[in-house]
Amino acid sequence: MPNQTFYNLSIEKQTEVINISIEEFVQKDYDAASLNHIIARLGIAKGSFYRYFSNKRELYMYLIDHVLTKAIEFIRMNVASEKTENTNDDFFVLYKIRFNAFIEFVIQHPQYLRLLFRAYDRGDLRKDAELGNHLRGLKIFRGYIIEAQNNGQLKSSFDPDLILYVIAQLTAGLHRYIEYKHGLTYNELLINDSEMLAKRKEQLNILVEQMIAILRNGLEY
Repeated sequence: MPNQTFYNLSIEKQTEVINISIEEFVQKDYDAASLNHIIARLGIAKGSFYRYFSNKRELYMYLIDHVLTKAIEFIRMNVASEKTENTNDDFFVLYKIRFNAFIEFVIQHPQYLRLLFRAYDRGDLRKDAELGNHLRGLKIFRGYIIEAQNNGQLKSSFDPDLILYVIAQLTAGLHRYIEYKHGLTYNELLINDSEMLAKRKEQLNILVEQMIAILRNGLEY
């Protein structure tokens, strides 16, 4: 994690460091990403940067944590605002709310999504066991799964980590299905055009409904 000197920076400067660093890691794989390039774009001395982060690994881990933390906060706020008595804490209804909230989040922050895809899909972290375990260990929905098992919505005989893995892989692989079925890459999907965005969100909603039906029929107790 960053040194305290990073947190002593203004919010504006922290944001600049984060955004420029994310751009570097999105455009290049982990090995090719250059701290020197990041430092040059920031227009600061190399010694100053190393007072914020000790090395590239520390910076990369922080960026992933930052993105996931922001996503979790955004999703929780949306769940709190959309959750009603009619949801009845239904695991699959809440999953849909969380999924739709995540879509809204990545529409607002497309670079965040691209960073996560770079980390997951392109093998950047497989070369580094510590980074890979760090990322895989962020089991955002595990607590929800165990809660659903405890209240009888999901089969308690199933390993919660297996359920988590199945849901995560199905969700993460949805972009491949969209590209296969509709010929749309995520870059095209997230183009900021309000009319097209509304149409794409409607398509995504149909896909999510079908995906939830698959999960519910296979997992519901």
